[in-house]
Amino acid sequence: MNIDGVGTKYSDEPARSMPEDILSEQLRADIESSVLPFFRSLATFDRLYAYAMHGDLQIWQHEALHFRLELAMGNFDAARMLMRWHSKRWLSDEPQADHTHERQLCALLDANDHTGIGRCLREIEASVVAAYKVEHIWEPSPFPFEPEYKEWARKSGIKVD
Repeated sequence: MNIDGVGTKYSDEPARSMPEDILSEQLRADIESSVLPFFRSLATFDRLYAYAMHGDLQIWQHEALHFRLELAMGNFDAARMLMRWHSKRWLSDEPQADHTHERQLCALLDANDHTGIGRCLREIEASVVAAYKVEHIWEPSPFPFEPEYKEWARKSGIKVD
């Protein structure tokens, strides 16, 4: 992600050599000043999806993230297609490949367990949020395929079909 240069700023050598507490604080400040306003302007999951697929993120190039995004959007057929394409690697016993989350999500998708998929995706979100120490700005929300999504969207001012 490279919104206002934030992605580039943290992928170069000077950032990698910063003490973790300083890096975390600077990343938090940049997220709050540049990244959050941009993402809030997207206003709908469909716009976020379009940005993730075709904007700076080009998430389709990262199969595990693409798979998770399709699941989060409730695009279960697209997720099944990605699972078929990548499951050999995700389900292998290769020690260097850590695809624990993909394995869990594949099993849940095979079982059509949409509640479990939502729970697993939220657990992944929570672990990423904790790793980056941005809990104070995280706003967990229901996914479009979950029953409570429409009410949450209405209260948040998000248009839903």
